[in-house]
Amino acid sequence: GEAHFEDKVIHCYNDRAHGTVDLSEAMAQSCNCYFAEAANRIGSENLSKVMQRCGILSDYGFELAYSQSVMHLDKNSSESELVETSIGQGKTSVSPLYMAMMISAVANDGIMMQPYIIDHIQYANGDTGDTTVPEKLMEICTPEETMLLDDMLQGVVDHGTGTAAQISGVTVAGKTGTAENATGADHSWFVGYAPAENPRVAIAVVIENANYGKATPIVGEVLQVALEKTAP
Repeated sequence: GEAHFEDKVIHCYNDRAHGTVDLSEAMAQSCNCYFAEAANRIGSENLSKVMQRCGILSDYGFELAYSQSVMHLDKNSSESELVETSIGQGKTSVSPLYMAMMISAVANDGIMMQPYIIDHIQYANGDTGDTTVPEKLMEICTPEETMLLDDMLQGVVDHGTGTAAQISGVTVAGKTGTAENATGADHSWFVGYAPAENPRVAIAVVIENANYGKATPIVGEVLQVALEKTAP
């Protein structure tokens, strides 16, 4: 249930020891020790490059005010900083907007889209005015990589830490997260999309000071309503 790196000890939730796990099962069980060890082998410079390729520090040109995500990691980072970053802790800070964009990209064959608010303008007489044309922002991974991720994210909801996000008759893919908070109770995260085989809706939920798992059942409820409203 714990692993030692330099002057940092990484713990899994409730100090639970998951035993021998591969990447898929580590994702399903949210095994911090696995991802810390993987990052230690990958190295801080390589991990930093991939995080930046995924747009964590990019300017999205969004129409509304939004918080810029933060990541401090480079070739000079310590082992402790590396393993903390690998599980989303340390000096890492992300916005719900960015997390929604990233999980949407996984659902969209690796293509991250430009976020926007207004789809189109419709006047009282029924005429349609300006319409937003969706634009590609960047490619964060290949379609082949998203297929692998999709299988793992389905496992999270099927039998891992995200089972509370399940919807009857719908395959949901997603990932739970707990963000440590130095000033109070931890923040509960969940990102996901559905239906996994043909995604129509993606979501990011963060519940501040809620501790472990509180965001997950909310995601299931919101996704169900959103899917009903977007049914073809």
